[in-house]
Amino acid sequence: MSFWIHAYCNKSVASVTPAELTAGIAERLALLTYLFCPEKEEEPSEVLARLKIEDKSTDGTFRVFLMHYRADSPVFIRIDRTDDPRRDIEEVQEVLSQRSEPELASIREMLARAKEGVSFCLKAHDVEAMGFPLSIAAASYLVHKAGGLIQSGSYSWMVPSGKEVRILAEFDA
Repeated sequence: MSFWIHAYCNKSVASVTPAELTAGIAERLALLTYLFCPEKEEEPSEVLARLKIEDKSTDGTFRVFLMHYRADSPVFIRIDRTDDPRRDIEEVQEVLSQRSEPELASIREMLARAKEGVSFCLKAHDVEAMGFPLSIAAASYLVHKAGGLIQSGSYSWMVPSGKEVRILAEFDA
């Protein structure tokens, strides 16, 4: 089963390179690791030392990256960018329309401004380990660069705040 993190960006991030994304993650990983306290936490500097982001895009722009961070494992987190996130946003807006929390109005407005989406596909091990803060750090870098917001799972919404994130809303399923 997959766990998804989405960065909904107001401007294009197509020009982002693996090196830029790695640098953005490096600026944020320690603080986000301490904020989210993954069950299988590792020293952020050790994770960064082995972090490799591989570009699998075929058109010269950021389309597909593979984020390798595990020690002695070929498994990766797949990162996909779409320049047409309307279908995904419509699905999210439909789910949100069935909820009444007051903070949802600003989230709906922010989603309506999104021009691109970047999705991170995590597996159970990633969520329990350093894949979660790595992916949040990457999403935070992209949203900081382009504006927008981050969705973690189905019911958590956040925006970058310095080198950390500010939680806008968290809901129970």
